[in-house]
Amino acid sequence: MTSLQKSTLSLIKGSRGHFTAEDVLAGLRSEYPTVSIATVYRNLDIFTREGQIKKITVADSKSIYDGNLLPHEHTICVKCGKISDFPAPNLIDIIADSIAGEVVSFDLIVQNICAECQPAAKNPQS
Repeated sequence: MTSLQKSTLSLIKGSRGHFTAEDVLAGLRSEYPTVSIATVYRNLDIFTREGQIKKITVADSKSIYDGNLLPHEHTICVKCGKISDFPAPNLIDIIADSIAGEVVSFDLIVQNICAECQPAAKNPQS
């Protein structure tokens, strides 16, 4: 693994955040000023295929990369686009009990209005 790949993986896995490829590029620029977005995408694809990070695809949005591989789901604010984790430990059991066959994996993204955007959504004059 190259030093750039190590830095990329460290950036994503060392944070509880969610990153676009552009976020990763910005985070790497101080140490690797000539790194290209194509290289970032290539490394993100490698890490996703290897199961080292998770790629979250949101309709009409850029892909998001998450270093947290523990079981959890996501919310995305329909106003500001903020993505947050939320644990749903029994959800896999509920799904497994509701379908025939084995659950291999699933992704759940709940669209919401986050706490920061809620006051503005309730009172559009402010």
